[in-house]
Amino acid sequence: MPATIKFGWLMNQFEVKLIPDYRELANKKFYLAFDLTIDGVSPLQNSDDDFDIYEFIMSTRKDGKYFLWTCSCGVPGCAGYFNGIEVRIEGDITYWIDHDSDKSYSFSTNNLRTKAWMLEDEIKKWNSHAKSIDTELNIGHRGRWNICSLH
Repeated sequence: MPATIKFGWLMNQFEVKLIPDYRELANKKFYLAFDLTIDGVSPLQNSDDDFDIYEFIMSTRKDGKYFLWTCSCGVPGCAGYFNGIEVRIEGDITYWIDHDSDKSYSFSTNNLRTKAWMLEDEIKKWNSHAKSIDTELNIGHRGRWNICSLH
């Protein structure tokens, strides 16, 4: 999806989708894969890197330094992400300055917060579903699976 212009700024488009995978259900494991794009392209440096959903949700609530991209083991530095993303929320626009990939983004604050709320709500529903069928919920990117818990 192409970027849009808002208040004279070129706005980037952030998309994240959760995709259920039942292949390991017999082993009491339920997986959710995520598909993440900014302007239609994955922002991850490598195909085995991960997106930290909890960090993303927290980054929509206040300014700070966040490690949205991480290694599949959960340690950002393991995948070469040492500096993180500086997040600045300035009214209707949220700025991300990715110090590891030398990229900057601007998003609609409302759109990011809506996506974070919907993502959190969807994960909670899937977690409840997993518990109801006595399975472990795992969330990952294209075959890399990490247990995710929202606080």
